[in-house]
Amino acid sequence: MSTHHTCPRCGYQQHAGQHPALRWTDRHPAATVALAVVGLISVTGYPWLLAVLAVAGLAYLADREGQRRAAVAARADFEHAALLAAQARPLVLPPLPRQHPAYALMTAPTKPQRRVRN
Repeated sequence: MSTHHTCPRCGYQQHAGQHPALRWTDRHPAATVALAVVGLISVTGYPWLLAVLAVAGLAYLADREGQRRAAVAARADFEHAALLAAQARPLVLPPLPRQHPAYALMTAPTKPQRRVRN
C-alpha cells in the first residue's frame, strides 16, 4: 500500500510504499484505459464538457500553486523567526597592527587645547 503525505508548512511531498514513483495509472492499466474511453466518448458527445474540464483543471493547478507558494512562505517565516530568536554573536574587531596609521592616533597622549588671548 502506498501512502502520500504533503507537509502543509514546507510543501515537501513524501511517498512511502514498495514503489513510491508509481501512480495509480501505472498500477491499474485496465482502469486507466476504461476511464480514457469513457472520457473520450463523453467529450465527443458533449463538446462543451471539454471546456468545463479545462477550467476545472486550471483551477486545480492554480490551487496547487497557491498551496506550494503558501508552504514556501510559511517555511521562510519559520526560518526567519528562528534566526531572530537565536542569540546574536558579539562583534569582535581584530586588533590594529602597530604599523597602521590609526594606531598612532589611538595611542597619542591627550593634550589640553591652547588658550588664545585677545
